[in-house]
Amino acid sequence: SREHIAAAMAESTVVVFPSLWDEPFGLVGPEAMAWGTPVVAYDVGGVSDWMNDGETGFLVPPGDVSLLAERIQELAENQRLAETFGARGQEIVRSKFSVDRHMDRLLEIYRAAVA
Repeated sequence: SREHIAAAMAESTVVVFPSLWDEPFGLVGPEAMAWGTPVVAYDVGGVSDWMNDGETGFLVPPGDVSLLAERIQELAENQRLAETFGARGQEIVRSKFSVDRHMDRLLEIYRAAVA
């Protein structure tokens, strides 16, 4: 439920998204960012469409388990950095992925299609 997700995100210092598959987008990361939780993710598929490395979390080369662990530890040990990444993530989700932004973009596409 949404309440369980909210509670889990509130308790989390970082969300790890170690997908090795070329994710077309991957909703787990943006959802974490919407709650203000930074993300450490493998740089696959469309992940870099929503993740700004060093700004909202960390992108790691796919399969680099050592660097993945280092980045997780860095956020776990640096609360200020985790909070900064979390706040920036919330800003990006609001500006790029809000329902209003989505609807505005759809209307732009529809208008262009019928013009």
